[in-house]
Amino acid sequence: MKFIKSSLGADSASLETGCSYSTVVFAATGARHTTVTPARLETERVAAYCAQQGIATDWLSFAIGFSEDVLPGLADDGPLDLAYIDGVHRFPYPCIDWVYTESRLRVGGAMLVDDVRIPTCRNLHDYLLAENNWKLERYFRDTVVFRKLAEADRTSDWQGQAFNRSYPD
Repeated sequence: MKFIKSSLGADSASLETGCSYSTVVFAATGARHTTVTPARLETERVAAYCAQQGIATDWLSFAIGFSEDVLPGLADDGPLDLAYIDGVHRFPYPCIDWVYTESRLRVGGAMLVDDVRIPTCRNLHDYLLAENNWKLERYFRDTVVFRKLAEADRTSDWQGQAFNRSYPD
């Protein structure tokens, strides 16, 4: 959570999938932050806790729904400085979250993937680790931080991905 707090300021933009303690930390940074979650009750609890603690939520927005329904509608909301994937953990949700946040993340921005011990999240971790446009920055227990070094090459197919190089085709 210290990483999030130290990485964002009032002029930053962030997005997370999931809603929990991290959402409170995002709110406390003063950055423009969007939380995507299908659990409305979680958002109500976070908003109530922030109010009790005197944490402003002026720049915090909740998008209620599943990633595949909500994230495409947020595509024009501008670039992100930080994305935190911690939503639904069953397959293929971590990948869906990544697909819709990666293109919005600025070069130099941070992509955090939580719970990388879970195989679905680990697959995303392994992909980012293999690709040249991402750099592993650090681990925090089960959360990993990758730095986006360049935009993805969207013109090549699977053969152009380092992640797929071991395939003998």
